Amino acid sequence: MTRVNPIGLTQPPLSEADLLLAVSRAARLLMTHENWHHAMLRFMGEIGRHTGSNRVWMFQVMSYTGTSYTTRYIHEWVSDPRWSNIDDPELQNKVWDLTQPDIQALYQARCRGEMLQHHVHELTGNLHRILKAQDICSMLTIPIVVDGEWWGILGLDDNEAPKYYTPAHLAALETGAILVTNRILRDRMRWEADHDYLTGLYNRRFLVRLMEQEMTAGRNGGFIMLDADWFKAINDAHGHQAGDQALEHIAAILQDNVPSGACCARLGGEEFAIWVPDHDGSGRTGRMREVAEQVRLAVANTPLQWKNRPIQVTMSLGVVSSHNLPDFESLISLADQALFDAKAQGRNCIVVKR
Repeated sequence: MTRVNPIGLTQPPLSEADLLLAVSRAARLLMTHENWHHAMLRFMGEIGRHTGSNRVWMFQVMSYTGTSYTTRYIHEWVSDPRWSNIDDPELQNKVWDLTQPDIQALYQARCRGEMLQHHVHELTGNLHRILKAQDICSMLTIPIVVDGEWWGILGLDDNEAPKYYTPAHLAALETGAILVTNRILRDRMRWEADHDYLTGLYNRRFLVRLMEQEMTAGRNGGFIMLDADWFKAINDAHGHQAGDQALEHIAAILQDNVPSGACCARLGGEEFAIWVPDHDGSGRTGRMREVAEQVRLAVANTPLQWKNRPIQVTMSLGVVSSHNLPDFESLISLADQALFDAKAQGRNCIVVKR
């Protein structure tokens, strides 16, 4: 048996019980997979197949300027390859012109979290053109709102014939959006627990846990403790925004100049640390001095550009190896002494403790 929609076109029968089970399976996939992005194809497939849709997709909002916003097409499931848009370059960084009244109205509705239905035969202007170009007959969308901010869009497309969506369709899409939102929030909380909010580096707690695990398991490594020289002078002369920018600047340089597999962390204030696992015996102090010197030179030779003016930044570094040290506390204590000595020797230098 088929059901006839209000404009006289047929669509496959939809079992609300099957749809509920599909959403339940989708929830399990999304919440148990280590990386939720990797689970999205199966998640969308469950929703797409049981809503009879041709395409299920997700956009993420990348930037906003006041007169436009940019979205990126990040996930897609299609019932047939001919409906796929995932490789369309125009959709990877699509700019939406907010000076156009219909685009502005759409943007405002997204920010309010409204679920919207669009039917191409009822539209005019920009939205008609955009949907027509993608062979969309009908579209159902819901914004993904995370911490009160519009993060992206989850949508269903019907390309073969117009469709007026039932309450079951709406409930499935809304539940899907809630599931995605919860997973984003969970990953965000996990990220914030292990990372420094300003620089994006790992935080002290994560580094301490990692190094304790490594040393307890008998795995050695090299450790560098770093401190920005005369950092208070940057804040006093240029303001705390410049100081924050200097910390981000240092973090970026560290990540670009450490060996693969190294862990960079911000310990607090203007103090940083690098742990380099010693998988091949090269993590002893000689090798770690080379790593420290590369980092020191990279920072010293790359001034921070602040309001079209360069600000010189240098680092003092203390270097130690966990080889022959009894425990984690001994390693930290020795690195702290090395850093103190580097400061005492005039800064912008390296001291190695063996």
